[in-house]
Amino acid sequence: MDAHAVSHGPDMLGTAMVVLATAVVVVPLAHRLRLSSVLGYLIAGAVIGPHGFGLIAEDATTRVLAEIGVVLMLFLIGLELSFGRLQTMRHHIFGLGLVQVVVTGAVFAVAALALGQPLATAIVIGCGLALSSTAVVLRMLGDGGELIARIGRVSLAVLLFQDIAVAPILALVPLLSNMDGSILLAMAWALTKGVAAVVAIATVGRVLLSPALRFIAKGNAREVFIAAAILVALGTGYATHQIGLSMALGAFLAGLVLAGTEFRHQVEIDIDPFRGLFLGFFFMTVGMAIDPAFILSEAPLIAALVVGILVIKGPIVAVLCVLFKLPRPISLRAGFLLAQGGEFGFVIFGMAMGLGLMSGEVGQKLVTAVALTMALTPFLDMLGRRAAHRLEEREEHGILTLDEDEIADLSDHIVIAGYGRVGRAIARLLADNEVPFVALDLDVVRVRQARERGRPVFYGNAGQPETLDRAGVDRAQAAVVTINQPRQAEQLVRALRQRYPGLVIIARAHDVEHGERLRAAGASQVVLEALELSLHLGHEVMRRLGRQDEDIVRSIERSRHRETTPTGAAPEHPGSERTQDALTL
Repeated sequence: MDAHAVSHGPDMLGTAMVVLATAVVVVPLAHRLRLSSVLGYLIAGAVIGPHGFGLIAEDATTRVLAEIGVVLMLFLIGLELSFGRLQTMRHHIFGLGLVQVVVTGAVFAVAALALGQPLATAIVIGCGLALSSTAVVLRMLGDGGELIARIGRVSLAVLLFQDIAVAPILALVPLLSNMDGSILLAMAWALTKGVAAVVAIATVGRVLLSPALRFIAKGNAREVFIAAAILVALGTGYATHQIGLSMALGAFLAGLVLAGTEFRHQVEIDIDPFRGLFLGFFFMTVGMAIDPAFILSEAPLIAALVVGILVIKGPIVAVLCVLFKLPRPISLRAGFLLAQGGEFGFVIFGMAMGLGLMSGEVGQKLVTAVALTMALTPFLDMLGRRAAHRLEEREEHGILTLDEDEIADLSDHIVIAGYGRVGRAIARLLADNEVPFVALDLDVVRVRQARERGRPVFYGNAGQPETLDRAGVDRAQAAVVTINQPRQAEQLVRALRQRYPGLVIIARAHDVEHGERLRAAGASQVVLEALELSLHLGHEVMRRLGRQDEDIVRSIERSRHRETTPTGAAPEHPGSERTQDALTL
Protein backbone atom coordinates (compact mmCIF):
# COMPACT_ATOMS: atom_id res chain seq x y z
CA MET A 1 0.00 0.00 0.00
CA ASP A 2 1.20 3.54 -0.73
CA ALA A 3 2.86 4.98 2.37
CA HIS A 4 1.74 8.46 1.37
CA ALA A 5 -1.90 7.35 1.34
CA VAL A 6 -1.48 5.60 4.70
CA SER A 7 -0.01 8.68 6.31
CA HIS A 8 -2.73 10.95 5.01
CA GLY A 9 -5.64 8.62 5.75
CA PRO A 10 -5.78 9.38 9.50
CA ASP A 11 -5.27 13.09 8.77
CA MET A 12 -8.28 13.16 6.46
CA LEU A 13 -10.37 11.23 8.97
CA GLY A 14 -9.33 13.64 11.70
CA THR A 15 -10.26 16.59 9.50
CA ALA A 16 -13.69 15.10 8.84
CA MET A 17 -14.25 14.50 12.56
CA VAL A 18 -13.30 18.09 13.43
CA VAL A 19 -15.62 19.49 10.76
CA LEU A 20 -18.57 17.34 11.80
CA ALA A 21 -18.07 17.93 15.53
CA THR A 22 -17.82 21.70 15.05
CA ALA A 23 -20.94 21.80 12.87
CA VAL A 24 -22.88 19.75 15.42
CA VAL A 25 -22.00 22.23 18.17
CA VAL A 26 -21.92 25.63 16.44
CA VAL A 27 -24.88 25.44 14.05
CA PRO A 28 -27.51 24.44 16.68
CA LEU A 29 -26.08 27.17 18.91
CA ALA A 30 -26.57 29.68 16.08
CA HIS A 31 -30.19 28.56 15.75
CA ARG A 32 -30.67 29.03 19.50
CA LEU A 33 -29.41 32.58 19.09
CA ARG A 34 -31.83 33.01 16.13
CA LEU A 35 -28.97 33.32 13.65
CA SER A 36 -29.00 31.65 10.23
CA SER A 37 -27.27 28.32 9.70
CA VAL A 38 -25.07 30.04 7.10
CA LEU A 39 -23.68 32.38 9.75
CA GLY A 40 -23.21 29.40 12.07
CA TYR A 41 -21.08 27.59 9.48
CA LEU A 42 -19.05 30.75 8.78
CA ILE A 43 -18.31 31.16 12.49
CA ALA A 44 -17.43 27.47 12.76
CA GLY A 45 -14.95 27.79 9.89
CA ALA A 46 -13.32 30.84 11.44
CA VAL A 47 -12.97 29.01 14.78
CA ILE A 48 -11.38 25.79 13.47
CA GLY A 49 -9.50 27.26 10.48
CA PRO A 50 -5.82 28.14 10.13
CA HIS A 51 -6.47 31.66 11.47
CA GLY A 52 -8.46 30.37 14.45
CA PHE A 53 -7.43 27.38 16.58
CA GLY A 54 -5.70 25.79 13.57
CA LEU A 55 -7.61 22.51 13.88
CA ILE A 56 -7.94 22.23 10.12
CA ALA A 57 -5.97 23.62 7.18
CA GLU A 58 -7.43 25.19 4.06
CA ASP A 59 -5.90 23.17 1.24
CA ALA A 60 -6.83 21.71 -2.16
CA THR A 61 -8.79 18.87 -0.55
CA THR A 62 -11.02 21.15 1.51
CA ARG A 63 -11.65 23.40 -1.49
CA VAL A 64 -12.70 20.42 -3.64
CA LEU A 65 -15.07 19.14 -0.96
CA ALA A 66 -16.50 22.64 -0.59
CA GLU A 67 -17.06 22.95 -4.35
CA ILE A 68 -19.02 19.68 -4.32
CA GLY A 69 -21.57 21.40 -2.06
CA VAL A 70 -22.10 24.21 -4.55
CA VAL A 71 -22.33 21.70 -7.42
CA LEU A 72 -24.98 19.62 -5.66
CA MET A 73 -26.93 22.75 -4.73
CA LEU A 74 -27.09 23.90 -8.36
CA PHE A 75 -28.02 20.37 -9.41
CA LEU A 76 -31.01 20.38 -7.04
CA ILE A 77 -32.02 23.87 -8.19
CA GLY A 78 -32.06 22.53 -11.75
CA LEU A 79 -34.30 19.68 -10.57
CA GLU A 80 -36.77 22.22 -9.19
CA LEU A 81 -36.89 24.02 -12.53
CA SER A 82 -37.33 22.78 -16.07
CA PHE A 83 -36.52 24.13 -19.52
CA GLY A 84 -40.12 25.37 -19.66
CA ARG A 85 -39.83 27.32 -16.40
CA LEU A 86 -36.43 28.61 -17.44
CA GLN A 87 -38.05 29.93 -20.59
CA THR A 88 -40.57 31.91 -18.52
CA MET A 89 -37.68 33.38 -16.45
CA ARG A 90 -35.62 34.46 -19.47
CA HIS A 91 -36.56 38.14 -19.04
CA HIS A 92 -34.95 38.24 -15.60
CA ILE A 93 -32.07 35.86 -16.34
CA PHE A 94 -30.85 37.34 -19.63
CA GLY A 95 -32.26 40.83 -19.02
CA LEU A 96 -31.84 41.82 -15.38
CA GLY A 97 -28.99 39.36 -14.78
CA LEU A 98 -27.00 40.52 -17.82
CA VAL A 99 -27.43 44.22 -17.08
CA GLN A 100 -26.54 43.72 -13.40
CA VAL A 101 -23.24 42.00 -14.21
CA VAL A 102 -22.27 44.56 -16.88
CA VAL A 103 -23.23 47.69 -14.93
CA THR A 104 -21.86 46.53 -11.57
CA GLY A 105 -18.64 45.26 -13.13
CA ALA A 106 -18.12 48.53 -15.02
CA VAL A 107 -18.67 50.67 -11.91
CA PHE A 108 -16.22 48.62 -9.83
CA ALA A 109 -13.66 48.68 -12.66
CA VAL A 110 -13.87 52.47 -12.94
CA ALA A 111 -13.51 52.76 -9.15
CA ALA A 112 -10.41 50.53 -9.25
CA LEU A 113 -8.92 52.67 -12.05
CA ALA A 114 -9.58 55.79 -10.00
CA LEU A 115 -7.67 54.18 -7.10
CA GLY A 116 -4.62 53.70 -9.31
CA GLN A 117 -4.95 50.11 -10.48
CA PRO A 118 -3.85 49.20 -14.04
CA LEU A 119 -6.59 48.67 -16.64
CA ALA A 120 -6.24 44.86 -16.75
CA THR A 121 -6.32 44.61 -12.94
CA ALA A 122 -9.31 46.95 -12.77
CA ILE A 123 -11.26 44.79 -15.23
CA VAL A 124 -10.54 41.68 -13.15
CA ILE A 125 -11.66 43.46 -9.97
CA GLY A 126 -14.85 44.62 -11.65
CA CYS A 127 -15.66 41.13 -12.94
CA GLY A 128 -14.95 39.50 -9.57
CA LEU A 129 -16.99 41.95 -7.49
CA ALA A 130 -19.95 41.92 -9.90
CA LEU A 131 -20.76 38.37 -8.75
CA SER A 132 -22.82 37.55 -5.66
CA SER A 133 -22.82 34.37 -3.56
CA THR A 134 -25.15 31.75 -5.02
CA ALA A 135 -24.48 29.43 -2.09
CA VAL A 136 -25.19 31.95 0.68
CA VAL A 137 -28.23 33.63 -0.88
CA LEU A 138 -30.03 30.49 -2.04
CA ARG A 139 -29.34 28.69 1.24
CA MET A 140 -30.84 31.60 3.18
CA LEU A 141 -33.86 31.81 0.90
CA GLY A 142 -34.31 28.05 1.19
CA ASP A 143 -34.14 28.18 4.99
CA GLY A 144 -36.87 30.83 4.96
CA GLY A 145 -39.03 28.97 2.43
CA GLU A 146 -38.71 31.90 0.02
CA LEU A 147 -37.18 30.24 -3.04
CA ILE A 148 -40.68 30.00 -4.51
CA ALA A 149 -41.60 33.58 -3.59
CA ARG A 150 -40.94 36.40 -6.02
CA ILE A 151 -37.82 37.56 -4.20
CA GLY A 152 -36.53 34.00 -4.52
CA ARG A 153 -37.27 33.79 -8.23
CA VAL A 154 -35.70 37.17 -8.98
CA SER A 155 -32.59 36.37 -6.93
CA LEU A 156 -32.28 32.96 -8.58
CA ALA A 157 -32.51 34.52 -12.05
CA VAL A 158 -29.73 37.02 -11.34
CA LEU A 159 -27.52 34.39 -9.69
CA LEU A 160 -28.02 31.96 -12.57
CA PHE A 161 -26.79 34.52 -15.08
CA GLN A 162 -23.82 35.29 -12.84
CA ASP A 163 -22.93 31.57 -12.85
CA ILE A 164 -23.24 31.56 -16.64
CA ALA A 165 -21.00 34.65 -16.81
CA VAL A 166 -18.22 32.90 -14.86
CA ALA A 167 -17.19 30.96 -17.99
CA PRO A 168 -16.37 33.97 -20.22
CA ILE A 169 -14.81 35.79 -17.24
CA LEU A 170 -12.44 32.89 -16.57
CA ALA A 171 -11.59 32.85 -20.29
CA LEU A 172 -10.94 36.60 -20.20
CA VAL A 173 -8.52 36.67 -17.24
CA PRO A 174 -5.59 34.83 -18.94
CA LEU A 175 -5.95 37.07 -22.00
CA LEU A 176 -5.69 40.18 -19.85
CA SER A 177 -2.27 38.98 -18.74
CA ASN A 178 -1.28 38.84 -22.41
CA MET A 179 -2.90 41.72 -24.24
CA ASP A 180 -1.70 40.33 -27.60
CA GLY A 181 -4.68 37.96 -27.61
CA SER A 182 -8.10 38.86 -28.92
CA ILE A 183 -10.50 39.40 -26.03
CA LEU A 184 -13.55 39.43 -28.28
CA LEU A 185 -12.48 36.17 -29.90
CA ALA A 186 -12.04 34.53 -26.50
CA MET A 187 -15.45 35.75 -25.36
CA ALA A 188 -17.05 34.41 -28.54
CA TRP A 189 -15.31 31.07 -28.08
CA ALA A 190 -16.48 30.84 -24.46
CA LEU A 191 -20.06 31.61 -25.55
CA THR A 192 -19.85 28.97 -28.28
CA LYS A 193 -18.67 26.38 -25.77
CA GLY A 194 -21.50 27.31 -23.44
CA VAL A 195 -24.18 26.87 -26.12
CA ALA A 196 -22.60 23.60 -27.26
CA ALA A 197 -22.55 22.32 -23.67
CA VAL A 198 -26.25 23.10 -23.20
CA VAL A 199 -27.21 21.32 -26.43
CA ALA A 200 -24.96 18.31 -25.73
CA ILE A 201 -26.12 17.82 -22.14
CA ALA A 202 -29.79 18.21 -23.08
CA THR A 203 -29.47 15.77 -25.99
CA VAL A 204 -27.39 13.12 -24.23
CA GLY A 205 -29.45 13.45 -21.08
CA ARG A 206 -32.76 12.88 -22.80
CA VAL A 207 -31.48 9.99 -24.90
CA LEU A 208 -29.42 8.11 -22.31
CA LEU A 209 -30.19 9.38 -18.82
CA SER A 210 -33.80 8.26 -18.38
CA PRO A 211 -33.26 4.72 -19.74
CA ALA A 212 -30.12 4.32 -17.61
CA LEU A 213 -31.85 5.45 -14.40
CA ARG A 214 -34.86 3.29 -15.23
CA PHE A 215 -32.58 0.27 -15.59
CA ILE A 216 -30.85 1.04 -12.27
CA ALA A 217 -34.16 1.62 -10.48
CA LYS A 218 -35.38 -1.84 -11.51
CA GLY A 219 -32.60 -3.35 -9.43
CA ASN A 220 -34.25 -2.02 -6.25
CA ALA A 221 -30.83 -1.12 -4.82
CA ARG A 222 -31.29 2.35 -3.38
CA GLU A 223 -27.60 2.88 -2.66
CA VAL A 224 -26.80 2.25 -6.34
CA PHE A 225 -29.51 4.69 -7.42
CA ILE A 226 -28.10 7.35 -5.04
CA ALA A 227 -24.59 6.73 -6.39
CA ALA A 228 -25.90 7.09 -9.95
CA ALA A 229 -27.64 10.39 -9.14
CA ILE A 230 -24.49 11.83 -7.54
CA LEU A 231 -22.46 10.57 -10.51
CA VAL A 232 -24.78 12.43 -12.89
CA ALA A 233 -24.36 15.69 -10.94
CA LEU A 234 -20.60 15.49 -10.43
CA GLY A 235 -19.88 13.86 -13.79
CA THR A 236 -21.69 16.56 -15.76
CA GLY A 237 -20.01 19.25 -13.68
CA TYR A 238 -16.61 17.68 -14.34
CA ALA A 239 -17.35 17.51 -18.08
CA THR A 240 -18.19 21.21 -18.28
CA HIS A 241 -15.13 22.03 -16.16
CA GLN A 242 -12.94 20.19 -18.70
CA ILE A 243 -14.10 22.49 -21.49
CA GLY A 244 -13.53 25.65 -19.46
CA LEU A 245 -17.01 26.18 -18.01
CA SER A 246 -17.96 26.08 -14.33
CA MET A 247 -18.85 22.79 -12.63
CA ALA A 248 -21.89 24.48 -11.08
CA LEU A 249 -23.27 25.34 -14.53
CA GLY A 250 -22.88 21.75 -15.74
CA ALA A 251 -24.62 20.36 -12.65
CA PHE A 252 -27.45 22.87 -13.08
CA LEU A 253 -27.97 21.75 -16.68
CA ALA A 254 -28.01 18.09 -15.57
CA GLY A 255 -30.69 18.94 -13.02
CA LEU A 256 -32.75 20.67 -15.71
CA VAL A 257 -32.64 17.53 -17.84
CA LEU A 258 -33.70 15.29 -14.96
CA ALA A 259 -36.50 17.70 -14.00
CA GLY A 260 -38.50 16.38 -16.93
CA THR A 261 -38.21 12.71 -15.90
CA GLU A 262 -40.15 10.53 -13.49
CA PHE A 263 -37.08 10.29 -11.24
CA ARG A 264 -37.01 13.96 -10.34
CA HIS A 265 -38.49 13.71 -6.85
CA GLN A 266 -36.62 10.57 -5.80
CA VAL A 267 -33.29 12.01 -6.90
CA GLU A 268 -34.03 15.19 -4.98
CA ILE A 269 -34.84 13.27 -1.80
CA ASP A 270 -31.74 11.07 -2.08
CA ILE A 271 -29.22 13.85 -2.78
CA ASP A 272 -30.48 16.60 -0.46
CA PRO A 273 -28.69 15.30 2.70
CA PHE A 274 -25.36 15.16 0.83
CA ARG A 275 -25.97 18.65 -0.53
CA GLY A 276 -26.53 20.02 2.98
CA LEU A 277 -23.39 18.37 4.34
CA PHE A 278 -21.02 19.51 1.59
CA LEU A 279 -22.60 22.96 1.38
CA GLY A 280 -22.01 23.38 5.10
CA PHE A 281 -18.37 22.49 4.43
CA PHE A 282 -18.27 25.21 1.75
CA PHE A 283 -19.43 27.86 4.21
CA MET A 284 -16.80 26.66 6.66
CA THR A 285 -14.06 27.16 4.04
CA VAL A 286 -15.30 30.73 3.53
CA GLY A 287 -15.00 31.24 7.29
CA MET A 288 -11.47 29.80 7.18
CA ALA A 289 -10.46 32.55 4.75
CA ILE A 290 -11.17 35.22 7.36
CA ASP A 291 -7.90 36.10 9.12
CA PRO A 292 -8.59 38.23 12.22
CA ALA A 293 -4.92 39.26 12.53
CA PHE A 294 -4.78 40.45 8.92
CA ILE A 295 -8.11 42.27 9.32
CA LEU A 296 -6.82 44.08 12.40
CA SER A 297 -3.57 45.06 10.72
CA GLU A 298 -5.41 46.45 7.69
CA ALA A 299 -8.65 47.33 9.47
CA PRO A 300 -9.32 50.80 7.95
CA LEU A 301 -8.68 49.72 4.35
CA ILE A 302 -10.58 46.41 4.61
CA ALA A 303 -13.51 48.15 6.33
CA ALA A 304 -13.56 50.70 3.51
CA LEU A 305 -13.53 47.87 0.93
CA VAL A 306 -16.41 46.05 2.65
CA VAL A 307 -18.50 49.21 2.92
CA GLY A 308 -17.63 50.20 -0.63
CA ILE A 309 -18.73 46.82 -2.05
CA LEU A 310 -22.03 46.90 -0.19
CA VAL A 311 -22.79 50.59 -0.78
CA ILE A 312 -22.04 50.41 -4.51
CA LYS A 313 -23.49 47.01 -5.36
CA GLY A 314 -26.68 47.04 -3.27
CA PRO A 315 -28.14 50.28 -4.70
CA ILE A 316 -27.20 49.26 -8.25
CA VAL A 317 -29.13 45.98 -7.89
CA ALA A 318 -32.13 47.77 -6.32
CA VAL A 319 -32.28 50.47 -9.00
CA LEU A 320 -31.97 47.93 -11.83
CA CYS A 321 -34.81 45.88 -10.33
CA VAL A 322 -37.02 48.99 -10.30
CA LEU A 323 -36.07 49.73 -13.93
CA PHE A 324 -37.13 46.18 -14.79
CA LYS A 325 -40.56 47.03 -13.31
CA LEU A 326 -40.27 44.98 -10.14
CA PRO A 327 -42.16 46.30 -7.08
CA ARG A 328 -40.10 48.66 -4.97
CA PRO A 329 -40.23 46.49 -1.82
CA ILE A 330 -38.91 43.49 -3.81
CA SER A 331 -36.25 45.69 -5.42
CA LEU A 332 -35.11 47.03 -2.06
CA ARG A 333 -34.91 43.55 -0.57
CA ALA A 334 -32.95 42.28 -3.59
CA GLY A 335 -30.45 45.11 -3.17
CA PHE A 336 -29.70 44.07 0.40
CA LEU A 337 -29.71 40.35 -0.44
CA LEU A 338 -27.35 40.48 -3.44
CA ALA A 339 -24.96 43.18 -2.23
CA GLN A 340 -22.22 40.78 -1.11
CA GLY A 341 -19.34 39.33 -3.09
CA GLY A 342 -19.41 35.72 -4.25
CA GLU A 343 -17.48 32.48 -4.05
CA PHE A 344 -16.39 32.72 -7.68
CA GLY A 345 -14.64 35.97 -6.78
CA PHE A 346 -12.12 33.84 -4.86
CA VAL A 347 -11.47 31.81 -8.01
CA ILE A 348 -11.10 34.87 -10.25
CA PHE A 349 -8.80 36.76 -7.86
CA GLY A 350 -6.75 33.62 -7.23
CA MET A 351 -6.23 33.12 -10.97
CA ALA A 352 -5.32 36.79 -11.40
CA MET A 353 -2.69 36.56 -8.63
CA GLY A 354 -1.27 33.39 -10.18
CA LEU A 355 -0.91 35.10 -13.57
CA GLY A 356 0.68 38.20 -12.09
CA LEU A 357 -2.28 40.41 -12.98
CA MET A 358 -2.83 41.30 -9.34
CA SER A 359 -0.39 41.61 -6.46
CA GLY A 360 -0.72 39.21 -3.56
CA GLU A 361 -1.42 42.09 -1.16
CA VAL A 362 -4.30 43.47 -3.24
CA GLY A 363 -5.68 39.99 -3.82
CA GLN A 364 -5.62 39.10 -0.12
CA LYS A 365 -7.43 42.32 0.78
CA LEU A 366 -10.11 41.68 -1.83
CA VAL A 367 -10.58 38.04 -0.80
CA THR A 368 -10.91 39.07 2.86
CA ALA A 369 -13.39 41.84 2.01
CA VAL A 370 -15.51 39.46 -0.10
CA ALA A 371 -15.52 36.85 2.68
CA LEU A 372 -16.64 39.48 5.19
CA THR A 373 -19.47 40.67 2.93
CA MET A 374 -20.65 37.05 2.66
CA ALA A 375 -20.52 36.75 6.46
CA LEU A 376 -22.58 39.95 6.78
CA THR A 377 -25.31 38.74 4.40
CA PRO A 378 -27.64 37.35 7.11
CA PHE A 379 -27.62 40.74 8.87
CA LEU A 380 -28.09 42.59 5.59
CA ASP A 381 -31.06 40.40 4.72
CA MET A 382 -32.61 41.10 8.11
CA LEU A 383 -32.28 44.83 7.44
CA GLY A 384 -33.65 44.33 3.94
CA ARG A 385 -36.71 42.49 5.23
CA ARG A 386 -37.52 45.28 7.65
CA ALA A 387 -36.97 48.02 5.10
CA ALA A 388 -39.09 46.22 2.49
CA HIS A 389 -41.85 45.61 5.04
CA ARG A 390 -42.00 49.29 5.96
CA LEU A 391 -42.11 50.24 2.30
CA GLU A 392 -44.90 47.72 1.69
CA GLU A 393 -46.96 49.26 4.48
CA ARG A 394 -46.93 52.53 2.54
CA GLU A 395 -47.77 50.85 -0.76
CA GLU A 396 -51.04 49.03 -0.31
CA HIS A 397 -50.98 47.47 -3.77
CA GLY A 398 -47.63 45.86 -2.89
CA ILE A 399 -49.32 43.98 -0.04
CA LEU A 400 -52.76 43.16 -1.28
CA THR A 401 -53.64 42.95 -4.94
CA LEU A 402 -52.03 40.69 -7.52
CA ASP A 403 -50.37 42.41 -10.46
CA GLU A 404 -50.05 40.23 -13.56
CA ASP A 405 -46.34 41.08 -13.77
CA GLU A 406 -45.90 39.69 -10.27
CA ILE A 407 -45.94 36.09 -11.51
CA ALA A 408 -45.10 36.55 -15.18
CA ASP A 409 -42.01 34.34 -14.69
CA LEU A 410 -43.96 31.55 -12.97
CA SER A 411 -45.23 28.31 -14.54
CA ASP A 412 -46.13 24.78 -13.39
CA HIS A 413 -47.19 26.30 -10.07
CA ILE A 414 -50.16 25.52 -7.81
CA VAL A 415 -53.01 28.02 -7.40
CA ILE A 416 -54.65 27.87 -3.96
CA ALA A 417 -58.12 29.41 -3.70
CA GLY A 418 -58.62 30.25 -0.04
CA TYR A 419 -55.92 30.85 2.56
CA GLY A 420 -57.71 29.74 5.69
CA ARG A 421 -56.64 26.89 7.95
CA VAL A 422 -56.54 24.30 5.16
CA GLY A 423 -55.01 26.65 2.59
CA ARG A 424 -52.23 27.65 4.98
CA ALA A 425 -51.40 24.01 5.71
CA ILE A 426 -51.15 23.25 1.98
CA ALA A 427 -49.03 26.36 1.41
CA ARG A 428 -46.61 25.37 4.18
CA LEU A 429 -46.26 21.90 2.69
CA LEU A 430 -45.60 23.30 -0.77
CA ALA A 431 -43.12 25.88 0.57
CA ASP A 432 -41.23 23.24 2.55
CA ASN A 433 -40.84 21.23 -0.66
CA GLU A 434 -40.03 24.33 -2.77
CA VAL A 435 -43.09 23.85 -5.00
CA PRO A 436 -44.14 27.26 -6.42
CA PHE A 437 -47.66 28.42 -5.61
CA VAL A 438 -49.93 31.45 -5.62
CA ALA A 439 -52.71 31.80 -3.02
CA LEU A 440 -55.80 34.02 -3.21
CA ASP A 441 -57.96 35.16 -0.31
CA LEU A 442 -60.44 37.91 0.54
CA ASP A 443 -59.34 38.35 4.17
CA VAL A 444 -57.08 41.43 4.30
CA VAL A 445 -55.53 40.46 7.65
CA ARG A 446 -54.61 36.97 6.43
CA VAL A 447 -53.07 38.34 3.27
CA ARG A 448 -51.03 40.97 5.11
CA GLN A 449 -49.74 38.46 7.67
CA ALA A 450 -48.79 36.01 4.91
CA ARG A 451 -46.97 38.68 2.91
CA GLU A 452 -45.01 39.71 6.01
CA ARG A 453 -43.71 36.12 6.09
CA GLY A 454 -42.70 36.28 2.43
CA ARG A 455 -45.54 34.05 1.19
CA PRO A 456 -46.99 34.67 -2.33
CA VAL A 457 -50.53 35.32 -1.05
CA PHE A 458 -52.68 38.04 -2.62
CA TYR A 459 -56.00 39.74 -2.08
CA GLY A 460 -58.44 38.72 -4.78
CA ASN A 461 -61.69 36.95 -5.58
CA ALA A 462 -60.81 33.61 -7.17
CA GLY A 463 -64.27 33.49 -8.70
CA GLN A 464 -63.51 36.40 -11.03
CA PRO A 465 -62.03 35.44 -14.42
CA GLU A 466 -59.58 38.36 -14.48
CA THR A 467 -58.21 37.34 -11.06
CA LEU A 468 -57.67 33.79 -12.30
CA ASP A 469 -55.88 35.08 -15.37
CA ARG A 470 -53.61 37.25 -13.21
CA ALA A 471 -52.81 34.20 -11.06
CA GLY A 472 -51.53 32.42 -14.18
CA VAL A 473 -53.99 29.53 -13.96
CA ASP A 474 -53.47 28.85 -17.66
CA ARG A 475 -49.81 28.02 -16.84
CA ALA A 476 -50.53 26.26 -13.53
CA GLN A 477 -49.98 22.60 -12.75
CA ALA A 478 -53.13 22.39 -10.63
CA ALA A 479 -55.69 24.43 -8.69
CA VAL A 480 -56.65 23.59 -5.11
CA VAL A 481 -60.02 24.86 -3.89
CA THR A 482 -60.10 25.11 -0.09
CA ILE A 483 -62.98 27.59 0.29
CA ASN A 484 -65.13 26.80 3.33
CA GLN A 485 -68.44 27.86 1.75
CA PRO A 486 -69.89 24.88 -0.19
CA ARG A 487 -71.89 26.85 -2.75
CA GLN A 488 -69.03 29.25 -3.52
CA ALA A 489 -66.64 26.30 -3.84
CA GLU A 490 -68.94 24.61 -6.38
CA GLN A 491 -69.28 27.83 -8.37
CA LEU A 492 -65.50 28.29 -8.43
CA VAL A 493 -64.87 24.70 -9.56
CA ARG A 494 -67.44 25.11 -12.33
CA ALA A 495 -65.85 28.39 -13.45
CA LEU A 496 -62.37 26.86 -13.44
CA ARG A 497 -63.50 23.85 -15.47
CA GLN A 498 -65.27 26.01 -18.06
CA ARG A 499 -62.38 28.44 -18.43
CA TYR A 500 -59.52 25.90 -18.23
CA PRO A 501 -60.80 22.54 -19.54
CA GLY A 502 -57.51 20.65 -19.08
CA LEU A 503 -56.70 21.91 -15.59
CA VAL A 504 -56.28 19.54 -12.63
CA ILE A 505 -58.73 20.73 -9.95
CA ILE A 506 -58.51 19.36 -6.41
CA ALA A 507 -61.31 20.45 -4.11
CA ARG A 508 -62.05 20.25 -0.40
CA ALA A 509 -65.46 18.80 0.49
CA HIS A 510 -67.30 18.63 3.80
CA ASP A 511 -69.09 15.33 3.17
CA VAL A 512 -69.92 12.78 0.48
CA GLU A 513 -72.87 14.74 -0.92
CA HIS A 514 -70.82 17.89 -1.20
CA GLY A 515 -68.07 15.88 -2.85
CA GLU A 516 -70.47 14.54 -5.48
CA ARG A 517 -71.63 18.07 -6.30
CA LEU A 518 -68.01 19.20 -6.69
CA ARG A 519 -67.31 16.29 -9.04
CA ALA A 520 -70.38 17.18 -11.06
CA ALA A 521 -69.10 20.77 -11.23
CA GLY A 522 -65.81 19.56 -12.69
CA ALA A 523 -63.39 18.64 -9.89
CA SER A 524 -60.69 16.16 -10.91
CA GLN A 525 -60.35 14.92 -7.35
CA VAL A 526 -62.25 15.60 -4.13
CA VAL A 527 -60.86 15.28 -0.60
CA LEU A 528 -63.48 14.72 2.10
CA GLU A 529 -62.39 16.68 5.15
CA ALA A 530 -64.33 14.66 7.74
CA LEU A 531 -63.34 11.36 6.12
CA GLU A 532 -59.61 12.16 6.14
CA LEU A 533 -59.76 13.07 9.82
CA SER A 534 -61.58 9.82 10.59
CA LEU A 535 -59.08 7.78 8.59
CA HIS A 536 -56.16 9.47 10.34
CA LEU A 537 -57.68 8.67 13.74
CA GLY A 538 -58.30 5.11 12.58
CA HIS A 539 -54.69 4.84 11.48
CA GLU A 540 -53.50 5.81 14.95
CA VAL A 541 -55.88 3.32 16.60
CA MET A 542 -54.70 0.47 14.37
CA ARG A 543 -51.06 1.40 14.93
CA ARG A 544 -51.58 1.32 18.70
CA LEU A 545 -53.08 -2.14 18.30
CA GLY A 546 -49.84 -3.34 16.75
CA ARG A 547 -50.98 -3.73 13.15
CA GLN A 548 -48.33 -3.55 10.42
CA ASP A 549 -48.10 -0.24 8.52
CA GLU A 550 -48.58 -1.99 5.16
CA ASP A 551 -51.84 -3.59 6.35
CA ILE A 552 -53.08 -0.28 7.78
CA VAL A 553 -52.35 1.60 4.55
CA ARG A 554 -54.15 -1.01 2.44
CA SER A 555 -57.16 -0.96 4.77
CA ILE A 556 -57.31 2.85 4.73
CA GLU A 557 -57.10 2.96 0.94
CA ARG A 558 -60.01 0.50 0.70
CA SER A 559 -62.03 2.64 3.11
CA ARG A 560 -61.19 5.82 1.24
CA HIS A 561 -62.15 4.27 -2.10
CA ARG A 562 -65.41 2.92 -0.68
CA GLU A 563 -66.41 6.23 0.92
CA THR A 564 -65.41 8.46 -2.00
CA THR A 565 -66.85 6.40 -4.85
CA PRO A 566 -69.77 8.43 -6.21
CA THR A 567 -73.20 6.87 -5.84
CA GLY A 568 -74.14 8.06 -9.32
CA ALA A 569 -72.27 8.15 -12.58
CA ALA A 570 -69.86 11.01 -12.15
CA PRO A 571 -68.42 12.51 -15.31
CA GLU A 572 -64.77 12.10 -16.12
CA HIS A 573 -62.94 15.40 -16.23
CA PRO A 574 -59.78 16.30 -18.09
CA GLY A 575 -56.68 16.14 -16.00
CA SER A 576 -58.02 13.55 -13.56
CA GLU A 577 -55.37 11.06 -14.60
CA ARG A 578 -52.67 13.63 -13.78
CA THR A 579 -53.97 14.44 -10.33
CA GLN A 580 -51.58 12.21 -8.42
CA ASP A 581 -48.57 13.74 -10.17
CA ALA A 582 -49.83 17.28 -9.76
CA LEU A 583 -49.06 17.52 -6.07
CA THR A 584 -46.44 14.80 -5.75
CA LEU A 585 -43.96 16.11 -3.24
